[in-house]
Amino acid sequence: MATGPAPASEQVAAPDSRETVGNITTFVSGMTKFHNNPDLSDIVLRVGPNVYYAHKFALARSSDVFHTMLAGQLWEDSKKSEIVLKESSACEEVFGEFLKYFYCGQVTLEIDTAVPLLLLGDKYNVESIRTECEKFMRRKVQGGNLGARAAVMYMHYARMYGFEELEEKCFDAISRKFESAVAMPEWLDLDVQYVGELLQCTTVIVENEFAVFKAMQDWVLAEYREAQAGENLIRLLPHVRFSQMLPQQLVNVERSVIGQKFPLLLSPFINEAYRFRSLAGQVGGFHDNKFLPRDYTAKEWCTFLRLQLSDIRRFQHNVRTVSLDSPVPNEVHSEDYMWNIAFQLNYIGKRFRSGLGSNATLHKYECLAIKLTPLKICPRDRSFEISLLVYDRDVNVAQIIRRSATVKATQATHRESYAIQAATGFRFGMPSFGQQDSVTVEQFFEENELGPDSPYVKEGAINVAVIIKPHVE
Repeated sequence: MATGPAPASEQVAAPDSRETVGNITTFVSGMTKFHNNPDLSDIVLRVGPNVYYAHKFALARSSDVFHTMLAGQLWEDSKKSEIVLKESSACEEVFGEFLKYFYCGQVTLEIDTAVPLLLLGDKYNVESIRTECEKFMRRKVQGGNLGARAAVMYMHYARMYGFEELEEKCFDAISRKFESAVAMPEWLDLDVQYVGELLQCTTVIVENEFAVFKAMQDWVLAEYREAQAGENLIRLLPHVRFSQMLPQQLVNVERSVIGQKFPLLLSPFINEAYRFRSLAGQVGGFHDNKFLPRDYTAKEWCTFLRLQLSDIRRFQHNVRTVSLDSPVPNEVHSEDYMWNIAFQLNYIGKRFRSGLGSNATLHKYECLAIKLTPLKICPRDRSFEISLLVYDRDVNVAQIIRRSATVKATQATHRESYAIQAATGFRFGMPSFGQQDSVTVEQFFEENELGPDSPYVKEGAINVAVIIKPHVE
C-alpha cells in the first residue's frame, strides 16, 4: 500500500545539506566597537580617577567574579548602575587595557604592565589573561639585555602564583647576568628571602665575590630598609663567600659602610676568610659552600678567548687557573698553574631512531672539542671543575658547560678512558694516564648553529670563557 511522504518532523537531512556559515573575525571586530562605549552600556566602572562604560554581558561572559558581582542577588552592586572598584595605582593605570580584553580577546603587554595585568586577571579570575601574562614573562626573562630586569621584577610573582618554570628561568637569568640584575632599581625591591637564595647559589656568574658583597650592601642599606640593616645582615652575611676574595678586597670590605657601621657583625667572617687563605692549602677540611668559588670572570679566575672559526682547528692557548695546591685565588700566577687548551671543530654524524624498527636518520652536527692539559705534573690526584661559557652575538652568556673531573697523578703504562653521555648532550671523556692527564669537553652544535645566521657567531668568531676551579678537599 502506497504511503505519502513522512512528516517534516521525521525527515532526516542529507549529510551534505547543512553548512555552518559566518565570520568569527567580523563578529569579534563588531564586539570591539563597544569597548568603553556608552552606547547600550548598562554598567559604569569607576576605577581611581577613570570611568569606563561597560556591558554586564561582556564582563560576566569572561569573569565569574564579575558574573557574581553583577548578577548575584545577594550582592548590593548588582542593583547599581555604577560601581567603584578599588585597585592599586599600577592596576588603575592598566585597567583600560584589561577591560579591552573582554571585548576583543587581546591585551597589549609590556615589561612594566605584565605584573598589574596578571594581578587583575587573578583578582577577577580571567584565567586566559593569567596564562598569557605568564607566557609573556617567560619570553622576556629569556630575552637579551632586558632579561635581567624582567627576571628581578617577576621573580616574586612567579613564586606567588606557583609558576615554577618562570621562577626557574628568573633565577637562571639573574645568575647569568648578576651584575646587570643588581644594577636595576628593582633589585632593591626583592624580598630578603630571594636575596638570600641568590647569595647561596654557586652557579652565579659574576666578576668576583667583592661584587656580590657590594650588591648585598646596596640592598641592605636601601633607604626604606636601613632600619632593619642589622637584622638583614645576620641573615645574609653567612652567604657571602669572603674566603674567595683577594686580600685587598677584604681590606675594602672592612673599610666599607657596612664594615664601619657593623664591625662586630662583620669581623667573624673576615677573620674566617684570612684563616681560610692561610690554612686551606695545608690543612684542608673546608667543605661548606661558603668556601667554594662561584663562576668568577675576573682575570684571576677566568680566560676569555675569541675563536675564529676559520682557524679553530689550529687554535691553542695557555689559560690560567687558581692553584691546584690551594683552593684560593692568586693575584700573581706562575706557569706552574697554567693549562694548555686546544680547540677542534669537526663535522660528525649521529643516527637517531624514530619509532620501532631499524629506520634511522643521519643528522649532521658540528662538534667543538676542547682539550685541556695541565702544564704542571701533580704529585697527587687533583679534583677540579671546568666551566665553559659560550656567548651570543650580544655578549650574553648563551650556554654554560660545567664538568667535574680529576687529574690523576698515578703512573700507568697504558691509557684507561671512560665517557659519560650527559643528558644535556655533552660528552665528557678523561683519559687516565701518568705524567700529564688531559680533559676533553665536547659541545655539539647542529650544522646550521655555527653558520652565517648563528646566534653565537659574530664576524666569523665565537667568544668563550674558560674557568677552572679546584675542589675544596
